[in-house]
Amino acid sequence: MTGLAARAPCVRTGSVRTVPLTLWLAIFFLGASPALVMAQRPQASPPAPSGAALAASFVTLPPNYDAAGQFYSGTALHDLQITMKPDDWEALKANYAVDTYYPADFRWRDVTVPAIGVRSRGFGSRSATKPSLRLDFNRYLLEQKFLALSAMILANTVQDPAMLNRRLSMSVFAAMELPAPRVVHARLFVNGEYVGLYEVVEAIEKAFLKRAFGWDSTGRKRRDEGHLFEYKWEDGYDWSYFGFDLARYTRLFEPKTHELEAPSVLYSPIDDMLRTINEVPDSGFEAQVGEYLFLAVFIRHLATERFISDIDGFLGDWGPNNFYLYRFEGRTLSAVIPWDKDSTFYDLNDDIYRGFERTVLGRRILALPTLRRMYLESLLDCAATVAQPDAPGSEASWLEAELRRERAQILAAAQADGNKPYSNERVDEAHQELLQFVRNRSAYVTDLARRELDRLAQGIR
Repeated sequence: MTGLAARAPCVRTGSVRTVPLTLWLAIFFLGASPALVMAQRPQASPPAPSGAALAASFVTLPPNYDAAGQFYSGTALHDLQITMKPDDWEALKANYAVDTYYPADFRWRDVTVPAIGVRSRGFGSRSATKPSLRLDFNRYLLEQKFLALSAMILANTVQDPAMLNRRLSMSVFAAMELPAPRVVHARLFVNGEYVGLYEVVEAIEKAFLKRAFGWDSTGRKRRDEGHLFEYKWEDGYDWSYFGFDLARYTRLFEPKTHELEAPSVLYSPIDDMLRTINEVPDSGFEAQVGEYLFLAVFIRHLATERFISDIDGFLGDWGPNNFYLYRFEGRTLSAVIPWDKDSTFYDLNDDIYRGFERTVLGRRILALPTLRRMYLESLLDCAATVAQPDAPGSEASWLEAELRRERAQILAAAQADGNKPYSNERVDEAHQELLQFVRNRSAYVTDLARRELDRLAQGIR
């Protein structure tokens, strides 16, 4: 890596990683565009920054900011109890394709939250037997929360025979120091009956934004007042610019904050972003697109997707999918947040460029040598990060050890889950496939990325 950089120890092993902290701190504290700052340094290509570029740009959070930290620590398999009218539970399952809410009581350990709202959720994962659920703790009592959380997602794992892909995937995003929701496992009981093993996913809401982005440099203003959007997949859409049509954006970007603001306030910056992505010449791409999208962190996100062989993310086989867009308050600049990573670890030998050709943004990133280099360096960083020994002297990588920890925690509950749509033998097979992936993916990706960097250095694309 090149450019102005400080060297910081990795959290897990104490090894050294290059992190351009001075540059990226200046970006946020001074309010400058990342691309503009990079454009002012023509002597060297911009480095592929650590994801800490985003998180470390904010002042230290108070020690009690994360009330749900113990719940999402991953150290225990939780038991979650939901009590609701039996007829309501049967109606929810019978009408699993619709988003009707039903009242229920929720309990975790000795904490009871009464009168929450429960509904079916998901897209291809909806099930009449083992429904994915959204829990809204403040559906009926507006000020009510659970560990400062307004909502929680219970993912049913019906599309993932390993029953842990979301959790393992998000742990890789977190290891790359990117803003990502936390995932843990729980056994779900409804009216005392064991429904099955679930992945409990941190909802992308204000509590998440507060944790991920913190406070501004004054220590008084939280950075959770911006505009949050959930991206809605549209078949065949490649992020081409379709002209000034704010109504079209209402179908693609569903607002999760500031929902009542005028469409011009919500969507004009998104329109400007897509127009710029499509129309700006190569010479101005980094600087001008960087006014709307934190390019270095976005590219790091893409590298993580490709490393874990995600076939249903921004670079997915069916077009961009499964992410949130968060626009910082008072800025046009946005960051991408990963979501719903169950279609991952698909192929050990998956191509590192798979999916880039499906969007204008992907094609333009690869067409610019500086950004292609940033992507390849981010891939190398991801491969090195997950391959670090789990502990000094350990023969297992951190990622293999994490897989083994999660498997050991959930195996008995997975085997006892009579509502899963696959056999216990298939669960074991999926875990063995994952083990081969995590043992060998780093070496495979490292070899390809280094070859591509050599080709790039020789002027070959």
